[in-house]
This record gives sequence, C-alpha cells and structure tokens, in this order.
Amino acid sequence: MDDQRDKLLHECYVVQKRLQECNVKFHIEEESKLIMDSSSPSEAMELLATSDNRIGLLIAEVEKMKLTTSEDNPGTDYLVRKMLTEVLTDNARLRKQVNSLLRCSLSGHGVQF
Repeated sequence: MDDQRDKLLHECYVVQKRLQECNVKFHIEEESKLIMDSSSPSEAMELLATSDNRIGLLIAEVEKMKLTTSEDNPGTDYLVRKMLTEVLTDNARLRKQVNSLLRCSLSGHGVQF
C-alpha cells in the first residue's frame, strides 16, 4: 500500500515540476504593464503556443493517472489519487487560461518587450 502511495506522490511531483516548466516568464510593473522575457510579440506568441501544447499533453497524462485506480473500491488511495489529479488538472487549465489572457493582451499590444 505504501509503495502505491509513494508511486502516486512521485508521479504527481513529476507532473507538477513539468507543469512549472511550462511557465512563460513575465512580470507586471506598477503601472499594470505586462513585461515578457522575449524579444517580439511573435516570439511571445510562439512561447505561449508551446506552453499550451505542453500543458495539453500534461492534462492527458494526468487523466491517464486518474484511470489507474478503480472506483469499485473507493478507499483512501483512490480518494487521494482523485483529489491530486483534479488539483493538477485544475492548475493546468488555469495556466492555459492565463496563456489565453496573455495572447489577448499581446493582440491588444498591452505588453512591453
């Protein structure tokens, strides 16, 4: 039982680290101006597209993790797996939403490079 739990925690840790690698670096100045670490809007759009693609793959991977336990025996391990995979999926979807907002901001040229 502990081996399965350790494996689950390791899988979640790996997915979370890979999700963090999908970040697009930016910060906001005092005047609510968004500043991205790229040289042009097209480069920033490419970074966002790459990030979205990687996040999409991670969501699929997390969905597979969710399917590796059986709902027939909803014990603690199942409930923990379900909760962790839902948290990871929600986090990934939120990151995709942020990427979408960044794209909208880039389209409106409200971003500094």
